[in-house]
Amino acid sequence: MCDGDPAGLNCSWPYIVKTDGPSGTRRMMWWVFQQAIDRGADRLIYCEDDLIVSRNAVRTIRECKIDNYHAFITFYDYKEFPRRTWKPGLNHVYGMGKYSAGLWGSQCLLVPRRTIEWALQKHPDEWCKAYPNLPWAVSINAGDCSLTAAIQTSPSPCFYVHQPSLVDHVNGPSAVGHLGSKAAFFVY
Repeated sequence: MCDGDPAGLNCSWPYIVKTDGPSGTRRMMWWVFQQAIDRGADRLIYCEDDLIVSRNAVRTIRECKIDNYHAFITFYDYKEFPRRTWKPGLNHVYGMGKYSAGLWGSQCLLVPRRTIEWALQKHPDEWCKAYPNLPWAVSINAGDCSLTAAIQTSPSPCFYVHQPSLVDHVNGPSAVGHLGSKAAFFVY
């Protein structure tokens, strides 16, 4: 799924281009959630395009199980667990996480259908209303913080962080043309 110009995208799999309406990460995430439901998915691997992916990441992600208390699993950790505090596997994060700032990085999420259905009950611009004092949560490009804020009123107010990270963020506008970046802290 793509919400921009796919001219530089050279991939062998089919993709859908979203051309109508306002964009931004949060609204794109909501739209992708809608597409997952329309296609009957029981869970969704949601990845942004500016990633370096570790070997066997997709297989590992597909094998992960999510209990009913957790809304999703993130496979990219920017701030929740400093190097010496994490243990391999799934690490529990309650509420808005470290610094009460929400998830930083929706680079790679595993989201079960129950969370997708719950999130779609609200317009994406409503996801962050509970945290109006967090300027990054109300940004149209804050799908990560907004989703974390939204799940605080859901039946699953927590999430898991998989350690080690299975993807690394390139920190560019797109992975297209950003090859050769060094990954800092994840398993190849």
